[in-house]
Amino acid sequence: MREQRIPEAEPGVFEKILQTLGERHEQSHLSTLGAYEDLRAVSQDQRIKRTLEAVRNRVPVIYQGELACDTILGSTHVSIAGRPDFLILDGDAYLIRDSKLSRKVDDRHHVEVLLQLQLYGWLFEQTVGKPAKRLQVHAGGGDIIEVPYDGGTAALTELPHILKLKRLGAEPYEPLGWTKCSGGCGYYDRCWQQAEERQDVSLVMDVDQGLARALNGIGITSAQQLLASFDAKGLSEFKRPWGKGEQRVGKKAEKILMYADVLCSGKERTLGTPAVPVHDNFVMFDLEGMPPYFDELEKIYQMACAFRPRLSPSSMASRYGSQALSFANSMVLRGKRLCECWP
Repeated sequence: MREQRIPEAEPGVFEKILQTLGERHEQSHLSTLGAYEDLRAVSQDQRIKRTLEAVRNRVPVIYQGELACDTILGSTHVSIAGRPDFLILDGDAYLIRDSKLSRKVDDRHHVEVLLQLQLYGWLFEQTVGKPAKRLQVHAGGGDIIEVPYDGGTAALTELPHILKLKRLGAEPYEPLGWTKCSGGCGYYDRCWQQAEERQDVSLVMDVDQGLARALNGIGITSAQQLLASFDAKGLSEFKRPWGKGEQRVGKKAEKILMYADVLCSGKERTLGTPAVPVHDNFVMFDLEGMPPYFDELEKIYQMACAFRPRLSPSSMASRYGSQALSFANSMVLRGKRLCECWP
Protein backbone atom coordinates (compact mmCIF):
# COMPACT_ATOMS: atom_id res chain seq x y z
CA MET A 1 0.00 0.00 0.00
CA ARG A 2 2.89 2.33 0.66
CA GLU A 3 4.20 1.47 -2.80
CA GLN A 4 0.85 2.59 -4.22
CA ARG A 5 1.01 5.82 -2.18
CA ILE A 6 -2.06 4.96 -0.09
CA PRO A 7 -1.92 7.32 2.92
CA GLU A 8 -1.53 5.91 6.41
CA ALA A 9 -3.35 7.07 9.50
CA GLU A 10 -1.51 9.32 11.92
CA PRO A 11 0.10 7.45 14.84
CA GLY A 12 -2.27 7.01 17.76
CA VAL A 13 -1.54 7.32 21.47
CA PHE A 14 -0.45 3.68 21.76
CA GLU A 15 1.91 3.94 18.78
CA LYS A 16 3.43 7.12 20.21
CA ILE A 17 3.99 5.39 23.55
CA LEU A 18 5.78 2.52 21.80
CA GLN A 19 7.88 4.99 19.84
CA THR A 20 8.82 6.83 23.03
CA LEU A 21 9.69 3.58 24.80
CA GLY A 22 11.80 2.49 21.84
CA GLU A 23 13.70 5.77 21.72
CA ARG A 24 14.25 5.71 25.47
CA HIS A 25 15.52 2.12 25.31
CA GLU A 26 17.91 2.97 22.48
CA GLN A 27 19.21 6.18 24.08
CA SER A 28 19.74 4.44 27.40
CA HIS A 29 21.97 1.87 25.71
CA LEU A 30 23.80 4.52 23.71
CA SER A 31 24.75 6.30 26.92
CA THR A 32 26.71 3.22 28.03
CA LEU A 33 28.88 2.97 24.91
CA GLY A 34 31.18 5.93 25.38
CA ALA A 35 32.22 8.33 22.60
CA TYR A 36 30.26 8.01 19.37
CA GLU A 37 29.64 9.69 16.02
CA ASP A 38 25.97 10.60 15.58
CA LEU A 39 24.80 10.49 11.94
CA ARG A 40 21.07 11.02 12.50
CA ALA A 41 21.04 14.57 11.14
CA VAL A 42 23.06 13.71 8.02
CA SER A 43 21.16 13.42 4.72
CA GLN A 44 20.74 9.92 3.31
CA ASP A 45 23.15 10.28 0.39
CA GLN A 46 25.83 11.73 2.66
CA ARG A 47 25.09 9.32 5.51
CA ILE A 48 26.21 6.30 3.48
CA LYS A 49 29.49 8.04 2.62
CA ARG A 50 30.03 9.25 6.18
CA THR A 51 29.39 5.76 7.58
CA LEU A 52 32.11 4.21 5.42
CA GLU A 53 34.49 7.04 6.31
CA ALA A 54 33.83 6.44 10.00
CA VAL A 55 34.53 2.72 9.57
CA ARG A 56 37.81 3.45 7.79
CA ASN A 57 38.74 5.93 10.54
CA ARG A 58 37.92 3.30 13.20
CA VAL A 59 35.44 5.50 15.06
CA PRO A 60 34.62 3.61 18.31
CA VAL A 61 30.83 3.80 17.93
CA ILE A 62 28.85 4.84 14.84
CA TYR A 63 25.26 5.71 15.74
CA GLN A 64 22.52 5.52 13.07
CA GLY A 65 24.86 4.97 10.15
CA GLU A 66 23.66 3.65 6.81
CA LEU A 67 24.85 0.87 4.51
CA ALA A 68 23.75 0.35 0.91
CA CYS A 69 24.66 -1.56 -2.22
CA ASP A 70 23.20 -2.56 -5.59
CA THR A 71 22.44 -6.17 -6.49
CA ILE A 72 20.27 -8.39 -8.71
CA LEU A 73 17.18 -10.14 -7.39
CA GLY A 74 16.11 -12.64 -10.01
CA SER A 75 16.40 -10.48 -13.10
CA THR A 76 15.73 -7.17 -11.37
CA HIS A 77 18.37 -4.62 -10.50
CA VAL A 78 17.70 -3.20 -7.03
CA SER A 79 19.34 -0.97 -4.44
CA ILE A 80 19.25 -2.26 -0.85
CA ALA A 81 19.86 -0.01 2.14
CA GLY A 82 19.88 -0.60 5.88
CA ARG A 83 20.33 1.61 8.93
CA PRO A 84 21.70 -0.30 11.94
CA ASP A 85 21.45 1.49 15.27
CA PHE A 86 25.04 0.84 16.30
CA LEU A 87 28.32 -0.10 14.63
CA ILE A 88 30.69 -0.80 17.52
CA LEU A 89 34.43 -1.26 17.15
CA ASP A 90 35.35 -4.41 19.07
CA GLY A 91 39.09 -4.93 18.97
CA ASP A 92 40.08 -5.02 15.32
CA ALA A 93 36.60 -5.23 13.75
CA TYR A 94 33.07 -3.85 13.98
CA LEU A 95 30.04 -5.60 15.41
CA ILE A 96 26.51 -4.62 14.41
CA ARG A 97 23.92 -4.11 17.14
CA ASP A 98 20.26 -3.07 16.90
CA SER A 99 17.98 -2.07 19.79
CA LYS A 100 14.54 -3.67 19.99
CA LEU A 101 11.76 -3.61 22.55
CA SER A 102 11.22 -7.32 21.96
CA ARG A 103 12.44 -9.44 24.83
CA LYS A 104 12.56 -12.69 22.89
CA VAL A 105 14.28 -12.93 19.53
CA ASP A 106 14.90 -16.40 18.13
CA ASP A 107 13.64 -18.82 15.48
CA ARG A 108 10.16 -18.75 17.03
CA HIS A 109 9.91 -15.14 18.19
CA HIS A 110 10.34 -12.14 15.89
CA VAL A 111 12.08 -13.84 13.01
CA GLU A 112 11.87 -10.51 11.19
CA VAL A 113 14.45 -9.10 13.60
CA LEU A 114 16.85 -11.94 12.76
CA LEU A 115 16.36 -11.28 9.05
CA GLN A 116 16.97 -7.57 9.56
CA LEU A 117 20.30 -8.24 11.32
CA GLN A 118 21.29 -10.75 8.63
CA LEU A 119 20.65 -8.13 5.96
CA TYR A 120 22.73 -5.58 7.88
CA GLY A 121 25.52 -8.14 8.06
CA TRP A 122 25.35 -8.76 4.32
CA LEU A 123 25.33 -5.03 3.53
CA PHE A 124 28.36 -4.51 5.78
CA GLU A 125 30.26 -7.32 4.08
CA GLN A 126 29.43 -6.00 0.60
CA THR A 127 30.39 -2.39 1.36
CA VAL A 128 33.33 -2.84 3.74
CA GLY A 129 34.79 -5.93 2.12
CA LYS A 130 34.75 -8.23 5.15
CA PRO A 131 32.08 -9.59 7.50
CA ALA A 132 31.12 -7.85 10.72
CA LYS A 133 32.66 -9.44 13.79
CA ARG A 134 29.23 -10.22 15.28
CA LEU A 135 25.54 -9.47 14.85
CA GLN A 136 23.63 -8.63 18.01
CA VAL A 137 20.22 -7.55 19.27
CA HIS A 138 19.95 -5.27 22.30
CA ALA A 139 16.68 -6.74 23.54
CA GLY A 140 13.89 -5.15 25.57
CA GLY A 141 15.16 -6.64 28.82
CA GLY A 142 18.61 -5.17 28.28
CA ASP A 143 20.32 -8.43 27.40
CA ILE A 144 22.44 -8.86 24.27
CA ILE A 145 21.28 -11.64 21.93
CA GLU A 146 23.80 -13.06 19.46
CA VAL A 147 22.60 -13.65 15.88
CA PRO A 148 24.78 -16.13 13.94
CA TYR A 149 25.65 -14.74 10.50
CA ASP A 150 24.58 -16.92 7.56
CA GLY A 151 26.09 -14.77 4.82
CA GLY A 152 22.77 -13.02 4.32
CA THR A 153 21.19 -16.09 2.74
CA ALA A 154 17.92 -16.08 4.72
CA ALA A 155 17.31 -12.35 4.24
CA LEU A 156 18.14 -12.40 0.53
CA THR A 157 15.76 -15.33 0.08
CA GLU A 158 12.90 -13.22 1.45
CA LEU A 159 13.61 -10.10 -0.63
CA PRO A 160 12.23 -11.41 -3.97
CA HIS A 161 8.91 -12.09 -2.22
CA ILE A 162 8.87 -8.52 -0.88
CA LEU A 163 9.71 -7.20 -4.34
CA LYS A 164 6.84 -9.24 -5.82
CA LEU A 165 4.40 -7.78 -3.29
CA LYS A 166 5.56 -4.24 -4.05
CA ARG A 167 4.78 -4.79 -7.73
CA LEU A 168 1.25 -6.16 -7.28
CA GLY A 169 -1.51 -4.07 -8.80
CA ALA A 170 -4.13 -5.36 -6.36
CA GLU A 171 -3.81 -6.05 -2.64
CA PRO A 172 -3.10 -9.71 -1.84
CA TYR A 173 -5.26 -11.47 0.73
CA GLU A 174 -3.95 -11.17 4.26
CA PRO A 175 -5.92 -12.42 7.29
CA LEU A 176 -6.57 -9.89 9.99
CA GLY A 177 -5.70 -10.51 13.62
CA TRP A 178 -6.24 -8.30 16.63
CA THR A 179 -2.70 -8.67 17.99
CA LYS A 180 -1.03 -8.55 14.60
CA CYS A 181 -2.92 -5.54 13.29
CA SER A 182 -3.27 -3.39 16.41
CA GLY A 183 0.45 -3.04 17.08
CA GLY A 184 1.05 0.20 15.20
CA CYS A 185 0.01 -0.44 11.59
CA GLY A 186 -1.01 2.78 9.86
CA TYR A 187 -3.59 0.90 7.78
CA TYR A 188 -5.37 -0.70 10.73
CA ASP A 189 -8.60 1.35 10.45
CA ARG A 190 -8.73 0.98 6.68
CA CYS A 191 -8.23 -2.79 6.60
CA TRP A 192 -10.39 -3.53 9.63
CA GLN A 193 -13.31 -1.51 8.30
CA GLN A 194 -13.16 -3.30 4.95
CA ALA A 195 -12.95 -6.69 6.68
CA GLU A 196 -15.97 -5.94 8.84
CA GLU A 197 -18.00 -4.80 5.83
CA ARG A 198 -17.37 -8.08 4.04
CA GLN A 199 -17.46 -10.13 7.27
CA ASP A 200 -14.06 -11.55 6.46
CA VAL A 201 -13.59 -15.13 7.61
CA SER A 202 -10.46 -14.15 9.58
CA LEU A 203 -12.69 -12.14 11.96
CA VAL A 204 -14.40 -15.32 13.15
CA MET A 205 -13.08 -16.33 16.57
CA ASP A 206 -10.77 -19.38 16.57
CA VAL A 207 -10.06 -19.03 12.84
CA ASP A 208 -6.28 -18.74 12.90
CA GLN A 209 -4.15 -17.23 10.14
CA GLY A 210 -3.40 -20.58 8.49
CA LEU A 211 -7.05 -21.61 8.45
CA ALA A 212 -8.13 -18.24 7.03
CA ARG A 213 -5.61 -18.57 4.19
CA ALA A 214 -6.63 -22.17 3.49
CA LEU A 215 -10.32 -21.21 3.34
CA ASN A 216 -9.51 -18.23 1.12
CA GLY A 217 -7.62 -20.60 -1.16
CA ILE A 218 -10.84 -22.54 -1.87
CA GLY A 219 -12.92 -19.41 -2.35
CA ILE A 220 -14.37 -19.05 1.16
CA THR A 221 -13.69 -15.46 2.13
CA SER A 222 -16.60 -14.54 4.42
CA ALA A 223 -18.30 -15.90 7.52
CA GLN A 224 -21.51 -16.36 5.51
CA GLN A 225 -19.70 -18.51 2.94
CA LEU A 226 -18.16 -20.53 5.76
CA LEU A 227 -21.62 -21.32 7.17
CA ALA A 228 -22.96 -22.18 3.74
CA SER A 229 -20.04 -24.49 2.89
CA PHE A 230 -19.50 -26.55 6.05
CA ASP A 231 -21.27 -28.33 8.83
CA ALA A 232 -19.39 -29.17 12.03
CA LYS A 233 -18.26 -32.60 10.79
CA GLY A 234 -17.07 -31.30 7.43
CA LEU A 235 -15.14 -28.40 8.94
CA SER A 236 -13.55 -30.66 11.56
CA GLU A 237 -12.04 -32.73 8.73
CA PHE A 238 -10.76 -29.69 6.83
CA LYS A 239 -6.96 -29.40 6.83
CA ARG A 240 -5.00 -26.21 7.08
CA PRO A 241 -1.24 -25.48 7.25
CA TRP A 242 0.31 -26.21 10.64
CA GLY A 243 4.05 -25.87 11.09
CA LYS A 244 5.74 -27.77 8.26
CA GLY A 245 2.71 -29.95 7.66
CA GLU A 246 -1.08 -29.85 7.93
CA GLN A 247 -3.60 -30.36 10.70
CA ARG A 248 -7.34 -30.92 10.81
CA VAL A 249 -9.53 -28.24 12.38
CA GLY A 250 -10.87 -30.90 14.72
CA LYS A 251 -12.90 -30.12 17.84
CA LYS A 252 -12.81 -26.36 17.25
CA ALA A 253 -15.11 -26.72 14.24
CA GLU A 254 -18.39 -26.53 16.19
CA LYS A 255 -17.39 -23.36 18.05
CA ILE A 256 -16.03 -21.74 14.89
CA LEU A 257 -19.37 -22.21 13.14
CA MET A 258 -21.22 -20.85 16.18
CA TYR A 259 -18.94 -17.78 16.23
CA ALA A 260 -19.51 -17.31 12.49
CA ASP A 261 -23.27 -17.41 13.06
CA VAL A 262 -22.99 -14.78 15.81
CA LEU A 263 -20.90 -12.57 13.51
CA CYS A 264 -23.40 -12.84 10.68
CA SER A 265 -26.54 -12.42 12.78
CA GLY A 266 -25.16 -9.68 15.02
CA LYS A 267 -26.98 -11.30 17.95
CA GLU A 268 -25.33 -12.14 21.25
CA ARG A 269 -25.40 -15.71 22.46
CA THR A 270 -25.03 -16.77 26.08
CA LEU A 271 -22.42 -19.50 26.43
CA GLY A 272 -22.71 -19.90 30.18
CA THR A 273 -23.65 -18.17 33.41
CA PRO A 274 -20.71 -16.45 35.14
CA ALA A 275 -19.93 -18.10 38.46
CA VAL A 276 -19.56 -14.99 40.63
CA PRO A 277 -19.46 -15.88 44.35
CA VAL A 278 -21.87 -14.11 46.69
CA HIS A 279 -19.88 -11.92 49.07
CA ASP A 280 -20.16 -8.70 51.04
CA ASN A 281 -16.80 -7.35 49.88
CA PHE A 282 -14.90 -7.37 46.59
CA VAL A 283 -11.56 -6.06 45.43
CA MET A 284 -11.81 -5.27 41.75
CA PHE A 285 -8.64 -4.82 39.72
CA ASP A 286 -7.45 -5.40 36.18
CA LEU A 287 -4.07 -6.59 34.93
CA GLU A 288 -3.30 -5.75 31.33
CA GLY A 289 -0.35 -6.56 29.13
CA MET A 290 1.22 -3.71 27.23
CA PRO A 291 2.80 -5.57 24.34
CA PRO A 292 5.73 -3.89 22.66
CA TYR A 293 6.20 -6.40 19.84
CA PHE A 294 3.49 -8.57 21.42
CA ASP A 295 5.48 -9.81 24.44
CA GLU A 296 2.37 -9.25 26.53
CA LEU A 297 3.38 -11.83 29.14
CA GLU A 298 6.68 -10.08 29.76
CA LYS A 299 5.26 -6.76 30.98
CA ILE A 300 2.16 -6.63 33.14
CA TYR A 301 0.65 -3.35 34.29
CA GLN A 302 -2.11 -2.77 36.81
CA MET A 303 -4.49 -0.46 34.98
CA ALA A 304 -7.34 0.20 37.43
CA CYS A 305 -8.90 -0.93 40.66
CA ALA A 306 -11.85 -0.22 42.90
CA PHE A 307 -12.70 -1.23 46.43
CA ARG A 308 -16.15 -0.97 48.00
CA PRO A 309 -16.05 -2.30 51.57
CA ARG A 310 -19.20 -2.89 53.58
CA LEU A 311 -17.21 -3.97 56.62
CA SER A 312 -15.07 -1.83 58.89
CA PRO A 313 -11.32 -2.51 58.71
CA SER A 314 -11.35 -4.22 62.14
CA SER A 315 -14.28 -6.46 61.15
CA MET A 316 -12.61 -7.33 57.88
CA ALA A 317 -9.32 -8.20 59.58
CA SER A 318 -11.06 -10.42 62.12
CA ARG A 319 -13.13 -12.22 59.48
CA TYR A 320 -10.62 -12.57 56.63
CA GLY A 321 -7.24 -12.02 58.27
CA SER A 322 -4.73 -9.19 58.34
CA GLN A 323 -3.19 -10.22 54.98
CA ALA A 324 -6.51 -9.69 53.18
CA LEU A 325 -6.90 -6.28 54.78
CA SER A 326 -3.32 -5.29 53.89
CA PHE A 327 -3.88 -6.39 50.29
CA ALA A 328 -7.16 -4.48 50.00
CA ASN A 329 -5.62 -1.30 51.45
CA SER A 330 -2.68 -1.51 49.05
CA MET A 331 -5.08 -1.89 46.12
CA VAL A 332 -7.00 1.21 47.20
CA LEU A 333 -3.80 3.25 47.47
CA ARG A 334 -2.59 2.07 44.06
CA GLY A 335 -5.94 2.87 42.54
CA LYS A 336 -5.82 6.41 43.93
CA ARG A 337 -2.30 6.88 42.55
CA LEU A 338 -3.37 5.64 39.15
CA CYS A 339 -6.32 8.02 39.11
CA GLU A 340 -3.98 10.90 39.94
CA CYS A 341 -1.52 9.89 37.20
CA TRP A 342 -4.09 9.05 34.51
CA PRO A 343 -6.96 11.57 34.58
